[in-house]
Amino acid sequence: RGVLRPDGPYAGATAKIRNNVFEGTYATALKVDGYAKYNPFQGLGAQTVNTGAIMANNVIYKALGGGITSLGRHAVENNLVIHVRDLRADYMKMVGSRCITAKFDVYERAEMATGRILNNAVAGCQFVGIAAQGYFCDQIGDTNIESLYSGNVAHSSRVGYVPGATIVEKLGRHHRSTASTTRPSPEGAYPGKVFRGRPMECVAHADQTIYSTMSYGVGKPMGGPTIWLKRMLVVDATTAYAGWSDNGNPKAHGYSARDKHVKLEGGT
Repeated sequence: RGVLRPDGPYAGATAKIRNNVFEGTYATALKVDGYAKYNPFQGLGAQTVNTGAIMANNVIYKALGGGITSLGRHAVENNLVIHVRDLRADYMKMVGSRCITAKFDVYERAEMATGRILNNAVAGCQFVGIAAQGYFCDQIGDTNIESLYSGNVAHSSRVGYVPGATIVEKLGRHHRSTASTTRPSPEGAYPGKVFRGRPMECVAHADQTIYSTMSYGVGKPMGGPTIWLKRMLVVDATTAYAGWSDNGNPKAHGYSARDKHVKLEGGT
């Protein structure tokens, strides 16, 4: 455990964690948090240029809780993670082990090109194989973006792939729910549901492969925006796809989003 802080002549350089083997760890084997932004005069987080870390070509065997966790605009590519067991588990609340977690908050489309999760393979994950970042739905077909978030394989886990939903942008019109009825609101009468101060939008995931899951091939947990899943290959799963959404709290007269849904297209 340490702080990735390039100094001296290496100030502003990219941190790299490559070609390593981690075996028998008692917590997450490899975790990089934050955004790895560096300014030699003001310290971490001082500038807007991302110099995110690269985690590539690593092998992780037998870990508790997690294999690789990336919580910033970092690169997670060509890694192999095998046999990750629960440190603690509450599956109904999506608490449990994850072979790979890669996610970050996105506020502008240009930020999608600053991170990636690409060509990783995991097997023997007690709970989740891969929980991965998505991208904006209107970026489907943009090969520059899709090529950064594809080609991952999850084998032999309870849930193969959990589509991340930490993208925020503008939603359309909203309606307000009551305990007994749902009625459209006048345009602009109620603000949209927000995430960290910004309205939520549609998130896409594509080109992932999932094999031999005990419960779900792809499982979308509660909450988050609309999810589109395209060209997903799911083989030998008890349930190929499972999606749950919350859409406001009617008892609390909570706000909800119009046309919130999960869309499957071109999958096998």
